[in-house]
Amino acid sequence: MTSGSIRRQRSLLALAAFAVSILAAGKLADAATWYVRQGATGSGQLAWANASGDLKGIIEIAEDYDAIWVAQGTYHPTDFESPSPFITFEVYDKRLQILGGFPPTGEPDGDDRDPETYETILDGEFEIGEETYNVYSVVEMRDYEIELDDDMVLDGFTIRNGQCDTGDKNGGGIEIQDGYPVVSHCKITDNSATSGAMNYGGAGIACRAPNTPGDAYFLRIDECTITGNTGEARGAGVLVTAGTATRVGIVRCAITDNDGSDGYGGGGVHVFAQSYQSQADVHLVNCLLAGNAAPMGGALMVEDEVSGAVVTVTNCVVTENEASVNGGAIYNWDGTLNIHDSTIVENTASYQGGAIYAVDSVGSTTIIANSIVWDNVGGNAGTVGDQIYLYTTDSDLYVWNCDVMGGQSDVGGGGTVVQWLDSIDSDPLFVNGSNGNYRLVKDSPCIDEGDETLLPEDTFDLDGDQDVEEALPWDYDGEDRVFAYEAEEVDMGAFEFWCTADVNFDGVVDVLDLLAVLGAWGPCEDCDEDVNGDDVVDVLDLLAVLSQWGCGLPPAQREPAPEGIDDCIERYGDDFEKMEACITTIILTQGGE
Repeated sequence: MTSGSIRRQRSLLALAAFAVSILAAGKLADAATWYVRQGATGSGQLAWANASGDLKGIIEIAEDYDAIWVAQGTYHPTDFESPSPFITFEVYDKRLQILGGFPPTGEPDGDDRDPETYETILDGEFEIGEETYNVYSVVEMRDYEIELDDDMVLDGFTIRNGQCDTGDKNGGGIEIQDGYPVVSHCKITDNSATSGAMNYGGAGIACRAPNTPGDAYFLRIDECTITGNTGEARGAGVLVTAGTATRVGIVRCAITDNDGSDGYGGGGVHVFAQSYQSQADVHLVNCLLAGNAAPMGGALMVEDEVSGAVVTVTNCVVTENEASVNGGAIYNWDGTLNIHDSTIVENTASYQGGAIYAVDSVGSTTIIANSIVWDNVGGNAGTVGDQIYLYTTDSDLYVWNCDVMGGQSDVGGGGTVVQWLDSIDSDPLFVNGSNGNYRLVKDSPCIDEGDETLLPEDTFDLDGDQDVEEALPWDYDGEDRVFAYEAEEVDMGAFEFWCTADVNFDGVVDVLDLLAVLGAWGPCEDCDEDVNGDDVVDVLDLLAVLSQWGCGLPPAQREPAPEGIDDCIERYGDDFEKMEACITTIILTQGGE
């Protein structure tokens, strides 16, 4: 299944879930579908033939539980006649499902929807005459009156060119305030926020929670790409400001190349709990945070003035982020930071804590479990504190079942290592770390060295089985989180090893493994080519290689196993040895088809 079809399937599941919520509320009979297509002049009702070209207007007149289907094109929040930077696509107090990614022609239904193919752009930049204008926020979502599970959904859009440079606004791309919104399958890019922004930034997305006692705020950002945003304050990618009961899930997102180097902190994500009643529970799950920059916390900053912020990083890859001061990957200031089953590698700080920097005024806690912290660099490369630096006495650190470069002795600063248990200091042996592939090779010391009891709960239901209390079921790639190789135990890092058919130990299951199996054909006791362990290298081992074809590569780079002789010739016609091994395998496993 392609990534596009997977996303479409998940979108359809979201549609179904939304329909169930409508039905439960008794509103299904009253719900309408509105149709929007660039350049169209209809009312937007009944069918695509009567589509409207005015997305902003349709959002304003749509009612609770309605769906708005938007076709490929570029849409601006202004009518061009009376432009104002305060104009935005406003979604206020309505349970709407706004879906982009429909084909620009014909009468498409939900099965035809594909946001990757049919890019649907919400653009905050527009020209009138010779002048170029930008709105402060491209989209505003506010849910003052909506209760739990009555979601407003924004799915399948590219949101770009918001320019939040006023003291009255946050969030150049999207400003979200209160309630229970869902933003999914969106690309938020080329937005900016200056230091004048009211709550300190959020160039890509700003999540502003209420500070009213008793109010709750639950936001989910799912399968989004947040990239290329520029911030001069907090959170070039995402800013979360905590309210009285704030819960944010950032799930399966790529947060990359956001530039907060002229700002304060949190190039990728900044979590800020600033008032006496702030409580934040923020989760980053199965996310990539790469290439972001800020003075403090290149990828993530936790800034907690009231001991109310808990941030949990699970199954994430955090790499090649940069801090011009401290905390190349993560800066934890007085918060509670939990890092589970993640890989934090090749981040850089100009001073201390290439991976993690923790400081306190009221007390910070950092817990790292089942993770790899490796090859991060501080300002004085090779000195104490390159990986982890605890600046002050009340900065507490717990490390359980991790691979940390330099070990406990490399932890710098005056903080306290409360526990350092069952952890190692060994090269993790990545498949191709120099090219960003941090999956483990077959002889990695990190395999089976985690602790399954430390796995967090599946809070955001990665596997869709509606069990959010089970242990985390999947790794970063969506493979089983616990795979029994030599023991029934979880691996360290974001990727679970399962490439048992990688008989040549190069990290990838491919034609070279077919060559190795064929070369060891016959009785073979305790040899690597005997994949299934029956002391005979035979057709069963060839089948094992084919069943794991591409293992060790990112899912998007995996090709299907060869399916026939013609396929072998097409793939390996310029390499006789590989072609021969492929054809021989087809003959032995398929009878020569």
